[in-house]
Amino acid sequence: MQPPGWFRYPLKDNAVFESVEKQPIDEDIHSRVKQDEIITITVKDGGGQNKLKLRNIRFYDRIFKRELEFLTNLFEMRVDLVAAIYKLRWHIELVF
Repeated sequence: MQPPGWFRYPLKDNAVFESVEKQPIDEDIHSRVKQDEIITITVKDGGGQNKLKLRNIRFYDRIFKRELEFLTNLFEMRVDLVAAIYKLRWHIELVF
């Protein structure tokens, strides 16, 4: 089991990844969530390469009127909770 973790950076435009599964989004409940997708990214590990499985989440921030995208390895948590936690974490980091 992977420990919970956060990757705060969006995918670069030239990032190479494979889509594994697009998660369904209930737009009535998760109206700000635009994408919830499981992906794999090939990363260099020592002398070789490994595939890293991540969750790519994209949501719309109504306050700043922009779309945010981030990667995480929190697969079991509801997408709206992941987005809310990430947003709170981002606000805390602005303080420091």
